[in-house]
Amino acid sequence: NTTSDKIETHTILKTYIEIDREISNCPLLYYIFHHHTTMSLATSTGIGGAGAGGMSMAAMAHGGPSALSTHQQASSGNAAGGPPPGTTAAPPNMASMAADLLDKNQNLGWKTIRNLKDLPIVSIDLYGNSGEVAYYPPMPSDGEEVVEFGEKVAKALGKVSEMGTCVVVKKDCDKAHKALRRLITKSKGYEAVFRDALSNDAKDENGLVIKSPHLLLGERQIIFLHPATCKNYTLGKESSHDIDEEETALGVTICNGNLDGSTKALDNDFDRVTLNLNMHSSKKSITILPEEAVSIVLAQAKKLVSKSFPELENEENPEKYVDFPTAVALPAWGCNHHAIEALMDACDGTAVLYNRSVAALAGAFVPKFVKTKEGQTKLQPPKLFGAVMEKFQADQKRIQQAQLRKEPLPSTSYMPVVIMAGLTEDGIELAAIQVKNPNTSFGTSNFLCPFGEFIVLSTVSYHHTNPVSIVNKSLVELTDIVDEMYPELEDDGGVAGIVTYGTIAKQLQLRDALLKALNGIKDDAVWNTKMNFMSASEEAVAMGTSILAGISHNRMNSELAEDEETPRPAIVIRNVSPCAVGITYSFHGGQKNSWTEPKVIFDYDRRVPAGPYKIEFSAAECVALRKDPSLLNNVEKLVEESEKWLKGKYNAEREEAALGLSIKVVQRFERNGKWRDFGYEATPLTQGSDEDLEDKNDDSENEKIAIETSTLEINLDAIGFMSMTLSSDGQTIDQAVKAARSSTLWYWVRIIGAIAFFGGFMAKSYLDERARERCASRLLAFYKRASPNSINDGDKHHAHYTCYKYRGKTDKLYKKLEKKYGIPVKEVYEWNDEEEKEDK
Repeated sequence: NTTSDKIETHTILKTYIEIDREISNCPLLYYIFHHHTTMSLATSTGIGGAGAGGMSMAAMAHGGPSALSTHQQASSGNAAGGPPPGTTAAPPNMASMAADLLDKNQNLGWKTIRNLKDLPIVSIDLYGNSGEVAYYPPMPSDGEEVVEFGEKVAKALGKVSEMGTCVVVKKDCDKAHKALRRLITKSKGYEAVFRDALSNDAKDENGLVIKSPHLLLGERQIIFLHPATCKNYTLGKESSHDIDEEETALGVTICNGNLDGSTKALDNDFDRVTLNLNMHSSKKSITILPEEAVSIVLAQAKKLVSKSFPELENEENPEKYVDFPTAVALPAWGCNHHAIEALMDACDGTAVLYNRSVAALAGAFVPKFVKTKEGQTKLQPPKLFGAVMEKFQADQKRIQQAQLRKEPLPSTSYMPVVIMAGLTEDGIELAAIQVKNPNTSFGTSNFLCPFGEFIVLSTVSYHHTNPVSIVNKSLVELTDIVDEMYPELEDDGGVAGIVTYGTIAKQLQLRDALLKALNGIKDDAVWNTKMNFMSASEEAVAMGTSILAGISHNRMNSELAEDEETPRPAIVIRNVSPCAVGITYSFHGGQKNSWTEPKVIFDYDRRVPAGPYKIEFSAAECVALRKDPSLLNNVEKLVEESEKWLKGKYNAEREEAALGLSIKVVQRFERNGKWRDFGYEATPLTQGSDEDLEDKNDDSENEKIAIETSTLEINLDAIGFMSMTLSSDGQTIDQAVKAARSSTLWYWVRIIGAIAFFGGFMAKSYLDERARERCASRLLAFYKRASPNSINDGDKHHAHYTCYKYRGKTDKLYKKLEKKYGIPVKEVYEWNDEEEKEDK
């Protein structure tokens, strides 16, 4: 506690960090050094009082609560990871370790990571009200220091613009119209758009506001838009012609369109909701897709980050910042397939996506660096870190007391629970997340990641016109789910805290609503107004997203897994499904009121990624289901009934049923809400549909052909993106019957051939054995008469050997014996007959 002790501790710590930097480029030394070194800021004066006692408890933070075993539809081990499992420490020459560190939930391979390592990762809170921006710096070159002690690796830069995630374009400006049109047609020219087309003043009378274009991402038609989205836009006039009449009033409207250039919906998967910008009174309006508007917002964020890296500027290519990789966090209510697909297009396919509540938790754990009176840099963990460590310490105390009393020990897999609560103008999101595995390197190399694993228990979210009005409903749903999944929560000390994130104004509004909702819960030891409330900074989501992206891009040091031998990412996320996925059938050609109730494939709170989930379709089963729809819920009886319709005489029934089968894959984004179609109707047992034909007027080509079987595979990743594969052998009903008959015929042909083949060998072996026995008996009878009392008389082994030696040439053997002994070699019965005559 003396000044000299503090100076000595600081010197040791400084030496430790210098060694860490020097060997960071040598994987083997780096691994050995961190494997056998346990010193961290947690054991020094730099961590502060709260952390000093906490980090020593890392050894007891293993496993999860037993309630997790009752998790609904828990997935198998191959679907345990969520984004983002990926960090640094494993260069290509340590491929065996690197395989466990690569983020398998993102479209990132080692080649992509290497190509992007010299560029900063840009993260933006796209779904937040302010559009906060942060970045994770490029991977350091050989010999270059990662960061000076006391500085953050990731950095927040504030709002993307004064307008947040909205886009304001100038009206009646020739340069603005030209710049925006050039960007849309040539996909370049962001500098001209920033300079000539955009305005940062929302009150500017000469500006048109495109409010929150990300809410329109991937939407197919206006009728499918959520009311909370529709309130932000003016609906354009629906046109029934390919050539629209020009709008007279300047403004921004949304219209139905199609990717083929049509200005109306065509009821196919190429339909899109478009933005119509009538920004010049004497020029034609400009139609853009929502992802093109979002790409402008992302380009603004990248340009803001590029100012922190002047060394990356290129005079020949002033828009080099467009190549910066992107990271975006999505709220659970926005995790639908269409929006994710469109967002990836807006990011040119280089984005990494995460759940917004998880990103907020990662950002809420980011510590601060402060200067002491002695001028030393000190790491100051956030309040949330202390609250979580107190729960770990309390659990350790309960274990010690149980050991002293010789009572059954509490669960050794305890993990504190943190409630993340986020509120924006467009929706609300509540998530219960367990925290596990304190990182021993926190305070040294990975001082952005105090804990190594986040396990999401459940997420409740709603897209709503007035989200604060449903805070009570959302909280009640979450508490019911958590109490069911984690019944030991009260015995384990309750929730570590409720953390709000978003803008300060929204956090205060949400806090008041949560306290009011908790006040309505009576006599509950866990959910009450005494819960610990904490507030995250406004940039928490952006900072957390950048940290998770740095892990996915392999730019952060790895940690040791529980076995203390294999490396693991600095943070591992185990996520749950933010939506429900189902499938609905029609066995009568998609007629109205013929669709079945959706059958759930992946439900809420299912561990993700999940799949592949295989669904097999057969014409015979379709016939059985047309006769009795209730068989859909009785698989065993369905299989039994379908076997009756496999015969060739039912070809017509099977063909009609196959042509009448239609399916829809649906998603649900609100618990107990409406199902939303994913794409359009599919006919898995039909080939040659009108969509695939070039000449639709040719009746001979438009004929649909029924096939016998097909298989649909569905996968769901950690953020709600689905991938589907439909496969079939393409056999028609007649071909399948012929193939079955041919298969049966060849089956019996093969069996008969096998019997003939092996039976022939057996018959030949049997006949050869009989012939050899007869030959041996004949020789023994001959030697008995020709050479009695000799060595060959009665020698069965010699007789058998001689017959085997002359197999197939016994006549030659008999002639030699007759020539040698002068008597003929007779059959056994012939000798017997002669003896009987002599006796008479």
